[in-house]
Amino acid sequence: MVPFAAFLRFLYLSRKSVYLDEAVSVAYAHMSWPEFAQVLLTRDANMAVYYLLLRGVVPFGDSEFWVRLISVIAGVATLPVMYSLGKRLYNRRSGMLAALLMSVNACHVVFSQEARGYALALFFVTVSCWLFVKGIESPSWKTWGWYALVSALAVHSHFYAGLVLVAQGLSLLTLPRRMVPVKPLFTAAAVSSVLIFPAVLFVLYHAPGHIDWVQPISWLEVYHTAVFLAAEGSKLAGNLLLALCLVALSVSVGECWREARAESPLDRWQMFFSWYWLLAPMAITAIGSIWTPMFFHRFLIVCLPAFVLLVARGLTQLRARAVSVTAFLVLSLVSVFRSYSRTREDWRDAVRYVLSRTQAGDAIWFDHAFSATPFEYYENRTATENYPQRVRGANASEVEGKNRLWVVFYPLASPQTVATESQIAAQYAAVGRASFRGVHIILFDVRRSR
Repeated sequence: MVPFAAFLRFLYLSRKSVYLDEAVSVAYAHMSWPEFAQVLLTRDANMAVYYLLLRGVVPFGDSEFWVRLISVIAGVATLPVMYSLGKRLYNRRSGMLAALLMSVNACHVVFSQEARGYALALFFVTVSCWLFVKGIESPSWKTWGWYALVSALAVHSHFYAGLVLVAQGLSLLTLPRRMVPVKPLFTAAAVSSVLIFPAVLFVLYHAPGHIDWVQPISWLEVYHTAVFLAAEGSKLAGNLLLALCLVALSVSVGECWREARAESPLDRWQMFFSWYWLLAPMAITAIGSIWTPMFFHRFLIVCLPAFVLLVARGLTQLRARAVSVTAFLVLSLVSVFRSYSRTREDWRDAVRYVLSRTQAGDAIWFDHAFSATPFEYYENRTATENYPQRVRGANASEVEGKNRLWVVFYPLASPQTVATESQIAAQYAAVGRASFRGVHIILFDVRRSR
């Protein structure tokens, strides 16, 4: 199972162009330590652990393969933990099936192939939950000590991992107080709170501006989140998978209802635990969206292991289990292989297009300054005789003495982008244009002013 999961995550690892966020990760990894520290303190503390690990990788290479390697390793390492957690919560069969379903889950495969901290956060979140369950069932100071450390690493890999820690605490509401190891649990909570405190400060003072682009919560986004967890957005296969997942989850609800009447409080808590993990982060972000939109499917990937665990548990209870699991695996593999050809943003071909046509005296301007980061990632990896000179705007003073101006528009379809394109087109003659996934490029001859 693990070798097959590794195969799916290494397959076509370099096929997709890096997109903006991946390029930002690489840019942070190349910064000097003082610059990097300034970024963490004032601009982007989310995924700090991932950025630190990536800084250890880039000295050996910064190709698409190398910068995505951490995520591949983290993704593969998550599977044995899924097995152990499923076995501890339910039984060996559920654990095996949960690990199998996660190995072919398109959402997990996709984010295990990105130079971002999501796969790493999922690994730490899953280990944190495994240690939490183990600490409740077999309390020991060693287990709770590791729990405090891993939980802090999870939050510093992605802030939304903190919502899973809240879910863990809420799950204790279904457990009798006498079964809660109060001293080691509260000690671990205190230690992890101290370790997480810098992230809390950053969220309070800086983070809201990082999610101001998130749209208000809607039923469409709830649906997108469900398809995202089931198949990372694959259309037909994704909807079929979601339907099968909903069947399995409904069976899990019935199983949970039966366990609620069981004599063993620990059995009840084990069944409820995954539901808290799945639903609490979604409920918290949905309620929080009343004030600040924060319900976004990609951030809620921290719920993916719980989703898979509950689906696996439901599938083991179906009468036509073999048929259902086979259908699930086939649809999942279809979604995985379709994902290999889906590119978020095609900066690789966009840069090739520009550099292959750049002439001496050309300049380039980016409609949004941050889009220069992915452009420069590929520009620095391309040998050519001419590189366009950066300018800070498309006005006459900036392009004076230049022959032609390349303008890179990203993101697309915003009113500001349309207005900017119209303004430049009113000044200079457009002599070439090309569109790539997520990127639009126009070449203007500034010598032919209108």
